[in-house]
Amino acid sequence: MAAKDNIKHISARKPAGCEIETSFLDLENGRVFVQRCGPQNARPVVLVHGFAVWSYIWEPTMQALAKAGYQAVSFDLYGRGYSDKPQLAYDRGLFERQLHELITMLDFENRPVLAGLSMGGGIAAGFAARHEKMLAGLVLIAPAGAGESPGMEQRLIQLPLVGELLSLLKGETYLIKGLEMDMHEPVRFEFYKSRFKEQLGCKGYKRSLLSSLRNGLLNGRLPEYRLAGELDLPQLIIWGNRDQVVPHRQIKAIRQAMPRAEYREIKACGHIPHFEKPEITNTILLDFLGRIRPLKDLFEEPGKK
Repeated sequence: MAAKDNIKHISARKPAGCEIETSFLDLENGRVFVQRCGPQNARPVVLVHGFAVWSYIWEPTMQALAKAGYQAVSFDLYGRGYSDKPQLAYDRGLFERQLHELITMLDFENRPVLAGLSMGGGIAAGFAARHEKMLAGLVLIAPAGAGESPGMEQRLIQLPLVGELLSLLKGETYLIKGLEMDMHEPVRFEFYKSRFKEQLGCKGYKRSLLSSLRNGLLNGRLPEYRLAGELDLPQLIIWGNRDQVVPHRQIKAIRQAMPRAEYREIKACGHIPHFEKPEITNTILLDFLGRIRPLKDLFEEPGKK
């Protein structure tokens, strides 16, 4: 499917009333699919998705942000969705460079608030730790990666050749099973699953997931959270108390690593709070955004005054 056809295909499936602009940006390691909505002179909120999903996961949140007067920006990480899937190591450095280039190229008038979901939380925290002056705030939703070592299943997948074989034979089954763990209440699951399936056949997608696992993006990220916790940035952590992906012990460790962060726990909610409980999550998010300092802080690139 050609790039232009991709955009038309996605736009045709947007929820009613959602005016989201879609485009591609040419970055150093490939083309990146970007979605934007809301006033372009408003406070930007840049949204980073998680391990296996892509930017569709943010569409309901983008609508709420735009309605409240914010500029919402989501994008597909390399290897996911409609972004390119280069044959590179899918590690922390790759995704942080992608995020840095994206923010720089979009040339915002004001510093963005950065929000990350699950694995995207670790990426966002690491980026904030190294590029604090580029941001106005940090939001972590069900942030993953606080576990020190992968479980038996992950260790098996990471073995040379074994991971490739399992990905070929059981990859789709494994991914769909993982999706089922994301939701505590299955009300929104069918739409979530149908959108997810759109990318399963994309060449290079499963390879990118395997590389991300092998490069430790789902484990050992607590040092990144500690560094982020030391920043003089407004910080918010949101977690659903029925999350089967990020258990309580891991969110507790992240909270201890980030003592300055506000913490909001959503009851009877799984791993994707903004998708499963959008009304509650959006209220929390908008309240936090509304307390960040006014827009007079014009965006500054590092090294500029």
